[in-house]
Amino acid sequence: MLWRVKVTADSQEDLRRYLEGSGADLGCRPMAFREAEGISIVLIADRETLDRLSARRSAGRRLVRLEALGDPKARTALCGSRNRFLKGERPRGYGERVDS
Repeated sequence: MLWRVKVTADSQEDLRRYLEGSGADLGCRPMAFREAEGISIVLIADRETLDRLSARRSAGRRLVRLEALGDPKARTALCGSRNRFLKGERPRGYGERVDS
């Protein structure tokens, strides 16, 4: 099972060290955000990744499970199957344009 997880550390550098080598899925464009308790990021983690992160916890590092994401087929059903480029409209959002 996959989990959506919020990871918090005291500093951005500590957050990087905490996540390094964890195998966590940070998504296509991870975005850390500042909160009262430190710098946080939301990521996707399986049981093994959660175990690795839990073992590496220390003072100032926090790990909170937000929600279970279910099986991959159920998650895929949430995505549209249409061709979003069919009408010739430009895509919008926070993605990064890559010229090939």
